[in-house]
Amino acid sequence: MKKNLILATIFFTIFLDFFNLGLIYPIFTSLVFEGNGDLISLSSSDFYKNAIFGVLISAFPLGQFIGAPIIGQLSDQYGRRILLILSLIGTVATLLLCALGVFYANLTVLIVGRFIGGLMSGNMTLAYASLADFSSQEEKVKNFALIPLATGLGFASGPYLAGMLANPDFHSLAGPTLPFLLATLLAIVNLLMILWKFPETIQPQKNKIPLKAYSKSVLNLWKAIQLELLRPYLAILFLMISANFVFVQFIGPFAIDRFQISVTEVGYLYANIGIAVALGHLFLTRGLANYLTPEKALMWSLLALAICLLGLFLTNGLISLHLITFLIMLACAIAYTNSMTIVSNQATQEQQGEIMGIAVSIQSCSEFLPAILLGLVASISQAIPITAAAIFALCSYLILAKTKKRFLEVS
Repeated sequence: MKKNLILATIFFTIFLDFFNLGLIYPIFTSLVFEGNGDLISLSSSDFYKNAIFGVLISAFPLGQFIGAPIIGQLSDQYGRRILLILSLIGTVATLLLCALGVFYANLTVLIVGRFIGGLMSGNMTLAYASLADFSSQEEKVKNFALIPLATGLGFASGPYLAGMLANPDFHSLAGPTLPFLLATLLAIVNLLMILWKFPETIQPQKNKIPLKAYSKSVLNLWKAIQLELLRPYLAILFLMISANFVFVQFIGPFAIDRFQISVTEVGYLYANIGIAVALGHLFLTRGLANYLTPEKALMWSLLALAICLLGLFLTNGLISLHLITFLIMLACAIAYTNSMTIVSNQATQEQQGEIMGIAVSIQSCSEFLPAILLGLVASISQAIPITAAAIFALCSYLILAKTKKRFLEVS
């Protein structure tokens, strides 16, 4: 019974992390590109709107890039439970800050709230670590299988509810502030669950945190450049996640520009993304593992991703848009799982922790850097970020093909 309660708490923590991640897309897309002028002046240029949209989205992963390694190390030294409590307190505070930023139409408060939220967002990392801590070797496969379900459900329900609750036609109390208040309430429930019955899962080692930990993300990127055997696979990981994140960030503005859809319909589009991710991880990735090596699965999924991204330009209605979006996210799910598997397989058992740390730093970097840069050029055309995502996917495919060919020649 106690194990089931711990498992339910971890599941809810992961669910809520992705609920909050998906929540912001329909709200920010609507506020920036279809707003009434309170947050961003109606006379603002397209360049300014796209730049602000890029900053709003990327502020969180930028904070995460800086904060995640520090929180991870602190949890090893002081325990998962206390850091999870502090992280959730930070989540509650930053969600309230975002709600205030939206309610009072204060862009600075909103951006600061997003950045601090990323800085303190150890929820996901700590939940994963706690799950690994308390699971036996036999239970790990079964318990970790719940992660894709939690992430998919969270990312699907977040934008779906946000799209409805932000639409004034849904209810007299509805508006862009309401989804943030709902997320705050859920975060408080999550915090109470941790305080109530969640035990410490490791024996804390109260050593002083080394100074270099505070710049670990940057150090990890420098290490990635120096690892000759891993370098091409880490480059593939960076480009693949960049393609994924750029698509997720800009599909909302692209759909509004192309089909003039409402905030509720944007929410449905992002819910479709969450469902595709869950199904891709739960069924398709596992099924393909029985027939294809990780390299082959990654190669075909990257090629499919590039083709489907370009296929967005052939969509002529919401049905075709949802269909292509679903296929894109299936390809992303397969590509992500297999790229992480390949990176892990290149390292020895003793190197796993370090290599996974490098991979997480690269992932965070790929989530904020392209978002900011492409936000600056999206004002020219919303087609540019989608085209860039297709190019990223194609480049990662070509790097993998070249690396595989070189490996065969050496063999």
